[in-house]
Amino acid sequence: MHSCRLFKSWPFRPALVLAALFLVSPFLIAGGASEKPLPDDSPADGFPVSVLDSFDRRVIISREPKRIVSLAPNITEILFALGEGDRLAGRSSWCDYPPGVENVPDAGSLMEPNIEKIASLRPDLIIASAHFQRGSLDKLDRLGVPVLILFGPESFDGLFYTIDKLAGLVDAEAAASRIKTDMRRRIEAVQEKTAGLARPKVYYVIDFGAGGDYTAGGNSFIHQLLTMAGARNIAEDLKGWAYSVEMVIQGDPDLIICPDIPGFRERLTASPGYRSLRAVREDRVFQIDVDLIDRQGPRLIDGLEVLAGIIHPEAFR
Repeated sequence: MHSCRLFKSWPFRPALVLAALFLVSPFLIAGGASEKPLPDDSPADGFPVSVLDSFDRRVIISREPKRIVSLAPNITEILFALGEGDRLAGRSSWCDYPPGVENVPDAGSLMEPNIEKIASLRPDLIIASAHFQRGSLDKLDRLGVPVLILFGPESFDGLFYTIDKLAGLVDAEAAASRIKTDMRRRIEAVQEKTAGLARPKVYYVIDFGAGGDYTAGGNSFIHQLLTMAGARNIAEDLKGWAYSVEMVIQGDPDLIICPDIPGFRERLTASPGYRSLRAVREDRVFQIDVDLIDRQGPRLIDGLEVLAGIIHPEAFR
């Protein structure tokens, strides 16, 4: 959805839902074996280093990487935030931020990396994140280049962990420290501004209609963000993504937040069931750039601030 501008034009409903579930699901709180933190085998002592990645694979990185292929938008965004974007020899077609990243050669999608293209880029390290397919991993392993699957637990601490791991590989620990300090400061500012305020009921729309109604349940990181922003998620008891318009009506949200996909809001507010909601009748349906809240990258703090501003505009004027 979103993350990729690919899905920011309508209609792409099946792709929208698939992308939403693919990109949001790594933020589920209840993690499997692959979601446990990497061991603390920091490369700070120099190369070669041995890293146990998020697929529980021991990856040997023989030297400091100078030509990285990133197959995940969050990895690309973290490298740029660290000031190390010039190390990118390639990026996934879903990596569309920050501006200028389009000048980095396209190495294929998350699901279908272009193996021949990646080989031609002569990388010394390939990094992917959640949702990377093991079938693709087998093909990349044949290139003889280290492939690191890297993602942390589904929280800001998980993001910090990923930032630290990448920073250790590219000698950017000082930049990582600055990024984390700034993010913590901004998190505290949001929490201070929303402390003690009434917590409106919010419904977050991933998709709706004939193809199914989808939202972020209580075991998602988006639920955490909504809570941190000072809201009550009406789907907090949901485990998973499938919802129904009947449940939305029963939840009677004070406001609705949906993707900023062209035409999405208009379709939602005109659709049966949704158009009768109090939040729709009172014109309290808001849009958000979902890239800000479903990528485990540095812009998560921007997403938290935007959410808080939507939910508590009086506190962020």
